Amino acid sequence: MGSDYVRVAGTSEIPVGTLKKAEVKGTEILIANVNGDYYVIGNTCTHMRTALSQGVLDDNIVTCPGHKAQFDVTTGKVVSRPKLGFFHPRYRACHLTN
Repeated sequence: MGSDYVRVAGTSEIPVGTLKKAEVKGTEILIANVNGDYYVIGNTCTHMRTALSQGVLDDNIVTCPGHKAQFDVTTGKVVSRPKLGFFHPRYRACHLTN
């Protein structure tokens, strides 16, 4: 890996259909395994600041445990409100290896 990458987890730690919280340079991120592909977005719901890592992943949609706002982990976009109508922070994902 290049110097711009930070190892946060191995693939065995994130089975298909699961979420994992990690921290990179002081920022909490959420890693989602969608059918063997890994996506990374910010871990904090923009509605009530709830940890999305405590939510439920259904295919590519994570549902916030707070007030059920939904986000597409592949794009970072809001799928369902409660929400203010702007995008959730999205981070560049890379394939994780053990």
